[in-house]
Amino acid sequence: MINLERLIDVLSNFKERPYKLPQNNKYTQKTAYEMKIDELEKMVENDCSQLNDYLDKTMNITSDSRKSKFYNQKKVKTIDTGASENNSNFYNVEDTSDTQGSNQIIFNNEEIIDIPDVLSCLFNEKNKLDKTKYYIYGIKNNESFFNSIVLLTQKDYIIKSKSEKSGAITSFKRELGLKVNTAYSQFDYKQLKFKKSNMVSELMEEGIINYSLIVATSDYIEENICIIDINKKSYTFIPSTIYEDDDNHSSNTKSLILIVKINEHYIPIMNTNGNHLFDIKIKDLISHNFEKEIIGREFKERSEFIIKKESQDDTSQTPNSMEEQLPLQLKKITAYKLQELQELAIKHKINITKTENNKVKNKTKAELYSELT
Repeated sequence: MINLERLIDVLSNFKERPYKLPQNNKYTQKTAYEMKIDELEKMVENDCSQLNDYLDKTMNITSDSRKSKFYNQKKVKTIDTGASENNSNFYNVEDTSDTQGSNQIIFNNEEIIDIPDVLSCLFNEKNKLDKTKYYIYGIKNNESFFNSIVLLTQKDYIIKSKSEKSGAITSFKRELGLKVNTAYSQFDYKQLKFKKSNMVSELMEEGIINYSLIVATSDYIEENICIIDINKKSYTFIPSTIYEDDDNHSSNTKSLILIVKINEHYIPIMNTNGNHLFDIKIKDLISHNFEKEIIGREFKERSEFIIKKESQDDTSQTPNSMEEQLPLQLKKITAYKLQELQELAIKHKINITKTENNKVKNKTKAELYSELT
């Protein structure tokens, strides 16, 4: 009878012996390399002119193939980030003389990439932008657009943990949805053929981004947004809502944020000093070097939209400013729905979410009511 101890004893005494194939065996088939050597040696023995013709023909083919490869694809630059050779970033620019040629940037998630040559036209001494002080931050996920927006507007986002980052994106989209729901009539969304129900439902889904959501995002963060599509060599400029007071002094017209679109991914252009805003004058350079993207028929493009702020004299401003500093005088908690308290919290810059056990949750009615009062 075979037992476990017997098997262990037998296997422990097993010694592996390397097996060597016999050399110079007459039955061993020659390799293709060895067969080619024999063929060339016979050419030398028979006729040298035959060998010369063979070499000339081979060299011409090699030269033509190399020349063709060189013109079809030009390697422009390899960016070394200190990683291994297999993980290093690079981009290839295909033949620019071909109208179908495209620029391709290969990147990994959360990887810092130098500004590619296709965007070098935006960085020069004339506009006082040093290319070495800017970089692209690689984002590869379904929420890359909102990732870029939060990354550009929230300075502490980049140092958050993975779960906190996910929670920040979810919170941003939820607050944006509330803003769309409450301020839809305030903006020109109906004139732009935006549907409120569609916008709110699309924000709840992952990986959906379109012109209406980009415009709503621009209004929410109160910044102009410019998206450059690398593949199409085009750009889309989204002007944020401009608020104008009685002195005709319009705000939020002097800066914009730049986002690059590569295939279906949106990645931000960032500055090493932490200030990621560009002067609005860079829009002229963008329009000169890239074609304007055409908005689909389902939407109407916004050119500019101005909201007049209500005039307030000095006497009326003082109580309002003091009221903002004092706790709100709210009704009883039972008089409010959760959504109403969330809208009040957003209005007064109170976060409507919290993090517990590395999970992001909505604050309860009691928690929001307590913070508001």
